[in-house]
Amino acid sequence: MFAVGAAGLLIFLNYQYVLVKPNVVQRTEALAPLGAPLGAQLAQPAEAGVSAPAPRGAHPSVGEHTNRISQLEAEVVALREQLAQAHSSRVVPPAVPAARAAVAARHAERPCPYSCGPEGTCNRAIGECSCPPHRTGRNCSEPMFPACASMWGFALPSAPCGLPEATFPITCECAQECDDANLLMRRMCFEHRPPTDEGRQRARRWQTGTSDERWTMTAVDNAQLLELINERAAESRREARCSGHGIWMAQLPRWVDPPGPITAIPAAKFDPAGAPVCICMPTRWGDRCEHTLRSATTCLNRCNGRGRCVDSVCACDDGFWGADCTLRINPAGGYSLLDPPRPDHGVTARVYVYELPGRFTTWLAAQSNAHEWTHSWWFYDNDISLHQRFLASPYRTANPEEADFFFVPLYRSLGAYTAGWGPGVITPKGWRAFSAAVDFVRKSAPFFAQPGGARKHMMVITCDVGFGVLGEWQGKRFVHRSVLPAALSPLKFIVQWGGEPTRPGHDLVIPPRTPPQEVISAAGGDHPYACAYAGRKQGTPRAPTERGGAFFFFRGKIILGNPVYSQGVRQKVYRLHHQRDNWVISDQSSRNFYHEMATAQFCFAPTGWGWGQRVFEAILSGCIPVVMQSDNAQPFEHILPWDRFAVMLNESHIPRLHEILAAIPMARVESLQRTLSCVWPRLAFFSSPAQKEAFGSLASIDAFEMMMLELSAHQARARGDATAGHAWENATRILRTGVCSCAMTAYDSSPAATAQPLY
Repeated sequence: MFAVGAAGLLIFLNYQYVLVKPNVVQRTEALAPLGAPLGAQLAQPAEAGVSAPAPRGAHPSVGEHTNRISQLEAEVVALREQLAQAHSSRVVPPAVPAARAAVAARHAERPCPYSCGPEGTCNRAIGECSCPPHRTGRNCSEPMFPACASMWGFALPSAPCGLPEATFPITCECAQECDDANLLMRRMCFEHRPPTDEGRQRARRWQTGTSDERWTMTAVDNAQLLELINERAAESRREARCSGHGIWMAQLPRWVDPPGPITAIPAAKFDPAGAPVCICMPTRWGDRCEHTLRSATTCLNRCNGRGRCVDSVCACDDGFWGADCTLRINPAGGYSLLDPPRPDHGVTARVYVYELPGRFTTWLAAQSNAHEWTHSWWFYDNDISLHQRFLASPYRTANPEEADFFFVPLYRSLGAYTAGWGPGVITPKGWRAFSAAVDFVRKSAPFFAQPGGARKHMMVITCDVGFGVLGEWQGKRFVHRSVLPAALSPLKFIVQWGGEPTRPGHDLVIPPRTPPQEVISAAGGDHPYACAYAGRKQGTPRAPTERGGAFFFFRGKIILGNPVYSQGVRQKVYRLHHQRDNWVISDQSSRNFYHEMATAQFCFAPTGWGWGQRVFEAILSGCIPVVMQSDNAQPFEHILPWDRFAVMLNESHIPRLHEILAAIPMARVESLQRTLSCVWPRLAFFSSPAQKEAFGSLASIDAFEMMMLELSAHQARARGDATAGHAWENATRILRTGVCSCAMTAYDSSPAATAQPLY
C-alpha cells in the first residue's frame, strides 16, 4: 500500500513540475511522460533535493516509506503554490496534459550560445541572433551578403537589394546573393569583370523572366563605364563629396531599354559629361547624402521602451527579447508576456505570434524612406499593422500550447515595393516568400504539423483579390481564379477581399486600414462624427434633409473601355445615371472629396480591381454606402448588421437604381444613418500612436477587436456551436460602447427597422 502511494505521489509530482515550468528548456527528459510504465517512471534520475525512489526489487521499511511520503507531500504543496502563480500569470493554461506541456517546454526556449553583440538580440524561439538588416554572425557583425559588403571602395551598411528606382550601382555578384534570398528588386547590375559562363546563364535567367515573369534584370558589361565609376568614387571620397556616403558623377540610368541580357548602356541613356549629382549608398538620401533613411529610426511598437531601434530592428535591453521587446526573460528560466488588461468584449480566442527572422519582416524596411514605415502604406499594410497589434494584444499568449490560432508574420506590402513581391497581385517571388515563411514555421516548431494545426495558422494577404488573380467573365458571372500554392491552402488567410477565391467561414475578411483622422479632419465641421476626433465639438448626425450635399455621390476611376474593372459596375452606373440632378458620378478628383462624402446622402461603393475602399470611406464619412459587390462577403458580416447601415444591391438593380433609392422611406434613411453613427469605429483600425491619441477610448473596440470576435466565433464553430457570432442582439452593446456619435434608438435594433424591403 505504501509503495503504491509513494509512486502515485511521485507521478503527480512529475506532472506538476512539468506544468509549472512549461516555457523553460530544462531537464524534462528526466521526467517520464504520464503514460510511461510505472517502473520506467520510478527508474528516472532524481531531481535536485528529491531522493530517488527505491530501486525495483528493494524492500524499504515502513518508516522509510512514511518519511518519503511526508517529504513528497511537502514538495507537492510547494509546487501547487507555484502552479497557482503560473496559472494566474497565464504562463500555462489549466489542465494541460503533461505530455503536451513537455512539448511546450522543449519548444519554448532555445537560448543563443553567444551574446549577439550590442546591436543584436537573441531570438529564443529559434536560438539565433536577431540582427539589423543584412547582418549575421555571433555578434551581428558579419555581412549576410559578402559580395554586397564593399563596392567601389565603400563599406556598405546594408545590401542594396531593393527599390528599382535606386541608382547606386551594384555588381552582379551582389545582385545574385540578393536574388538567392528572394530580396532582389533592381533592374540593372554591373559585371565587374568579363562575364563567366555562370554569369551569362544568370543574365539570361533574369532577362527571360524565369526568376519572375513580371520582373527582368539586365547585366551591364562595359569596362570603360566600370573604370569611370571607380574613378568618380575615389574622387568623391578624396574630396569629401556627398558627405562621404555617395558617388559624385553623372546620373546613371535605372535600367536599360531595350534590356540586354548582357549589354552596354546606350549613349542615349548615359552621358559621362552630364551634370554630376550625388548617387547615395544604401540607407542614405538627400542632395549630399546627408540624411539617414527615416525608416532606420522606426521600429515595431517603438520597442515598447525596452530597447533601441537599429536600422528598423529592435535591439532589446537586457532581460527582454522579441520583435518589439515584448517578451521578458524570467530569472528562474523561460519567458513571459507583460499582459495588458484584457477587455470584456466576449473574445475567447488566444493567438501565438511566431518570432520569424527579419528577412520576412523588418528587413524589408531597410531601404524604405517612409518616416513611419509601420503605418505608411495604408492601402495594403494590414500585414504590418496586424503584426504590431497581435504583438501588443491582450489576446496574445507566449505559450503555444494554449493558443487557438498561430500568426505567421510576413510583410508582403513592404516586399511589394522593396523586393518585387507584387502590390495588387502576388508575383512568383512573393509566393516564394510565403512558402519560405511556412517552411520555416514547419521546421522550427511542431504545431503546424499537428492534426488540424495548419488550419489554425494565419497569414495576411492584402492584395486586390486576396490570394487570387484578376478573373474573367463566365456568362454573366465574373470569376476570379485562385493561385494559392497547394502547400499553403490549409492556412487561414486574413484578406481585404471577400469574393472568390476567399473561403467563407475559414478565411477572415477585414477592412483596409483607412486612416479615420484624415477622413474626419478633411471634412471639417460638417462631419457628422466630429465629436469623436480630438479638438472637435460634440455633435449629432445631421438629418438627411440637412446634409446639403449630393443625393448620390461617387468620385473615382471608371475606365469605360474596360469591362473587367469593378466587374463592369462603375461603367454601367455612370452610363445610366451620371446626368441625373443632384447625382455626382465622376472620374475627376476633388480637393474636397471627404467633405463631399460627409455631406452626401448615399455614396456608391463598388469594387475596383479587387476590394474597394469606397465602402469604408463612405462609412467613415457618415454617408450611407450603396454596396454593389456581387458575391463579395463584407468584413464581420456575421457580427455587424450590414443591412441596417448600408443599402446592399447587385448589378441587376442598376437600371432602377434611381427609383430604388428614391423609394426608401425617410424613416428608414434616418435609421440607416443612426446605426451608421454607431458602427463606423468597428470598421476602422486605430493602430498608430497618433490615432490612439486622437480618438482615445473610442479605439478600444475597433476593427482589430471585431476581428478577434470573429476569430472567437470561428473557434466556437469549430467546437460545434453553429450559431456563434450570429446574434445581432449580442452586437448592439458592442456597437454602442464608447461612441459619442452613436444615435441609435430602440427602433433601429428592432425587426421593424428592416421589415420593409428596399427593392
